[in-house]
Amino acid sequence: MSRNITVFCSASKKLSSSYTKLAEAIGEILVDNRYSLVYGGDTCGLMGKIAETMKRNSMEVIGVCIEKMYNEGRFYRRCDRIVLTENLSERKQQMIDLSEVIIVLPGGIGTINELLEVLVLIHLGLVKKKVIIINYMNFFGKFFAFIDDLIEKEFIAFDIKNQLNVIENIDELSLYL
Repeated sequence: MSRNITVFCSASKKLSSSYTKLAEAIGEILVDNRYSLVYGGDTCGLMGKIAETMKRNSMEVIGVCIEKMYNEGRFYRRCDRIVLTENLSERKQQMIDLSEVIIVLPGGIGTINELLEVLVLIHLGLVKKKVIIINYMNFFGKFFAFIDDLIEKEFIAFDIKNQLNVIENIDELSLYL
């Protein structure tokens, strides 16, 4: 049985090369640890870079794509398997269900939405997955400060950060897989 890892990350085409190098390095670590990639199926940004890295190294890539985007041709054609969903909620659930570990890289509102979905599911006891957040260049620093504020004001009953593995240095990633 293959070991699947889901990666949530940006599909933006306008990122600096430091972020695309990060995605490529993460892909190499996943290759070294013999993981298959489950991701949002896009060709752009960090999504495209990590998928390309996996395929270049002959690793399995599973794209989870909304039918509308698929029908518009907005998907990575070199995926070994495409899982089609009707909407974003189903897409997130499929990406979570298909993996044993979830990695969160820098990203925009979609990535934050995916992360929050996992946090809610963990909080409710509906998901028991290892979640690794790559806090590259303190990307998630303000997010964690916001979470701390919610905890301090008692909007969140427990420290959700205890459910996460946060790493600053990607050289540590293999230790958490």
